[in-house]
Amino acid sequence: MAYQRGVVLQNDGRYDEAAAAFREAIATSPSAITAYADLGDVELSRGRFDEAVQAYRQLIAVYPYTYFADLRRRVGFIELCAGRVEAAVEECSRHAVSTLVLLIGYVVFKRLEPGA
Repeated sequence: MAYQRGVVLQNDGRYDEAAAAFREAIATSPSAITAYADLGDVELSRGRFDEAVQAYRQLIAVYPYTYFADLRRRVGFIELCAGRVEAAVEECSRHAVSTLVLLIGYVVFKRLEPGA
């Protein structure tokens, strides 16, 4: 099965192949929640931020009420990793003030790191 193959490839650090396997799993079963999330994680590992955000947004579209706050927080984190602070704040502010506070704390912390 494509999803299981993707998990094995992801665990082996073979992210290009894992992404292809997760996409195959999604094509076979568009309601495969974990395939979208794992694809997002793999794309983040590959530094492909737009694709990671897209995978999570597709998951939110398919299951708009499942783990909503957590998914929005994850998208915000990816936006932050991509250096898109405004998009990260906007994404997180859509669902919870506490997440926004955590995100701002993270940004401040990163700016205070030596060499930042």
